[in-house]
Amino acid sequence: MATATDTTTAHPRWRRLYRAVADYLAAAPGTHILLLILAVTTLVLRGVDAPTTTRILRHQSTNLFQMSRDAPRVLVLSAFLLDNGRLLMQAAMFTLILAPVERWIGTYRWLATFAAGHIGATLATTVGIWLQVREGAGRGLVYPVDVGVSYGVAAVAGVLVYRLRRPLALAWLALVVLDIGRAVVATGTFTDWGHLVAFGIGLAMGPLVRPDRRDRRHVLALLGAGFLASAAACGVLLVTVPDRDIAVPESGTTVEATVVGRPPDCGTGCRTVIVRYAVPAADGEQASPGPSSGPAASPGQTAAGRRIVDGVLLLPQQTLTQRGERVLAVADPATPGRLRPLRPPQRVSPDSLFGAMAAAGSVTGAALLLLARRSPRAATPPDRSG
Repeated sequence: MATATDTTTAHPRWRRLYRAVADYLAAAPGTHILLLILAVTTLVLRGVDAPTTTRILRHQSTNLFQMSRDAPRVLVLSAFLLDNGRLLMQAAMFTLILAPVERWIGTYRWLATFAAGHIGATLATTVGIWLQVREGAGRGLVYPVDVGVSYGVAAVAGVLVYRLRRPLALAWLALVVLDIGRAVVATGTFTDWGHLVAFGIGLAMGPLVRPDRRDRRHVLALLGAGFLASAAACGVLLVTVPDRDIAVPESGTTVEATVVGRPPDCGTGCRTVIVRYAVPAADGEQASPGPSSGPAASPGQTAAGRRIVDGVLLLPQQTLTQRGERVLAVADPATPGRLRPLRPPQRVSPDSLFGAMAAAGSVTGAALLLLARRSPRAATPPDRSG
């Protein structure tokens, strides 16, 4: 039978444990809130099918297509999604990198560093992808899945160099440079280069955000000059590189389908039609001569190495079709039996994005230079030679 003394002894232990955990979480709220959001979104995406997950991630990705359409939205939302969904690895990185830096420099400076790395590296890689795709190379770079917090983590890792003491700081710097450099040399993707850019941004922001900084005048002037140089580079690109729109490739196989009719339960306003189209015949199927060679043949028949199948097509709004009409549609292997209309070529022209980058860089650079001019100079130590 538990006595009153045992109960009163157990309660303070739980209170101390609760207080210790609460103090630990409160010391780095931004890190743990972001980790919680990533855990929730990752678990939600695990509960849906793979095609839906891919569509969600691709729609919120910071790829060239989405950046040219709605850059502010994807820049924010992409930081709350994970492509690989490795929560344990993310939790380890957050605990070892993000949390110590946030406790050192504060939540606001931590957030500014994370945002600078995430946005700066994304914009830098977008410029590189834009230049390559304009030259006709790497059309698959237009619409990939590119989400995650790795750019922000790399920037915070650059600030961590200033937090550690000299031997550990040099070891940490060498470890991060070796890891990022190995990826750049081995694969050299734009994501790898983005990590390198983000880490450089963190190293540049370290002297500015550290709480024990002494003279920030030169740091502000250097950052202001860097923003102005980046804005000038964007302006030069827009003026010197000839304009060339980029067509986004369709994912799937384009087929010519014949409208057969509407589903029996399709009422007024229904935009779904049944279509009949030809797909490559499976191994062992023999082509049958005669009327089965046309697209309006009966389903299941084969002709010239192709098999006739029925599918469901959801028409765009305000689209009228009639029985026997032929339409172009896209058959996606991920959703057999369901087709989507062939969309016109989507054009990617990110000139407005880079124009906005040039304007924002100019304003930010000018503001930093003005702030540097108004900042007091560092105190000169007194001369003790006399």
